Amino acid sequence: MLRHLKINRSSATKTRPTDTTVLIDMWLYGKSDLTARYYKRVINSFIAYLNDSGTDIISCKVEDLQGYLLSLEESRKSANTQNTYGNCIKSFLSYINKLGATNYNVGILVKPPKPQSALTERILNRSDIDDMISLESNNRNKLILELLFFCGLRVSELTSLKWRNVRDNGSVAYITVTGKGKKQRTLIIPPVLWTSLKDTKTANHDPIFMSRKGKGHLSTNQIWEIVRAASLRIGITASPHWLRHTHATLALQSGADVKQVSTSLGHSSVATTSKYLHARPNDCSSLYL
Repeated sequence: MLRHLKINRSSATKTRPTDTTVLIDMWLYGKSDLTARYYKRVINSFIAYLNDSGTDIISCKVEDLQGYLLSLEESRKSANTQNTYGNCIKSFLSYINKLGATNYNVGILVKPPKPQSALTERILNRSDIDDMISLESNNRNKLILELLFFCGLRVSELTSLKWRNVRDNGSVAYITVTGKGKKQRTLIIPPVLWTSLKDTKTANHDPIFMSRKGKGHLSTNQIWEIVRAASLRIGITASPHWLRHTHATLALQSGADVKQVSTSLGHSSVATTSKYLHARPNDCSSLYL
């Protein structure tokens, strides 16, 4: 694709609209569909802001990016959202600058607001998890809740699972999951969960969780709605990732090794997993006073 895109400082302005679209696609190459959709939405939001200001992403200046981040703050976007949007845009600006589409990288001089940790608000008690599962009357949805929690899966990992990803060794069942960066990891399905899950098994090429119309995998939005509905039954509003957060926290509190939890969750660094050690501290200096 790169050889078909002729970019230089004299011609970029002539074919700017088309080039911008191609540049975005090139930047997103190799990313998952879910990530690509989200990043594209962020970049298009920035482009729309620039167009309203009478400029475009090829010729934008530092003050344009600063103004966009300020507009997010004024629209009451959280610091986390501002940080995510800002870093996404900075990544794209850096990419197109390296390609020679811009004269300089304006993003390098802009620092988005630091994210605020809301992790403790997204960790449930084990009793909350048990209640969400027990109050779910739909068997398929119940299995979805259990697999998300017991295996600590991301939504994108769950929605892509097929029966061929499961290996049953009799007493133990293993499931191979493809996570971020297309990295694979193998997890043990708890025996009690596997007993219920294998009763729903169909052909190897079938999705483990098929849509009601039987035309493929459940969508990410459908999984979110299943978890949201289950959480509303116990008086809260939770997302699928809350189950993953809770999996990590409760496993560590029960004595699981941080490296093992990191491997099971598919974290790129143990430092990412370590934050769960402090999410609900069981010890504090105040107890010694």
